[in-house]
Amino acid sequence: MKKQSFIIPVMILVVLVGLSSLTFFNNQPTEVRTVDMPDNVKAVVDTKCFGCHNVESTNDKAKDKLLWDKLDDLSKAEFVSALGSIEEVLDEDEMPPAKFLEKKPEMKLTADEKMVLRDWAVATAEKMME
Repeated sequence: MKKQSFIIPVMILVVLVGLSSLTFFNNQPTEVRTVDMPDNVKAVVDTKCFGCHNVESTNDKAKDKLLWDKLDDLSKAEFVSALGSIEEVLDEDEMPPAKFLEKKPEMKLTADEKMVLRDWAVATAEKMME
């Protein structure tokens, strides 16, 4: 009988220690990274992308897709995924959206601007995967 009463507190202790170690490891600081964005990329982002894709934007759909001002906060996997999404929407000519361009045709990305963004996204993702 005494053996059973001893097992329950030990099991509870093991569970608590296991949970606290999970919390300990999850609260460790993550890798600090600064997104390296050359001037030509930053110029395109600032003039054509940032207006909708920033935390202050009123465009919730754009904010859900990408926040240029929060790229530094993403984990490595999330950052590489975001770069892949940037490449994809540029390849599929989805950004800026056609409906948006009806109102603001001057925001259309030129072929050179698309290439600058796409090449940066691809090269940065490849560098992150090394």
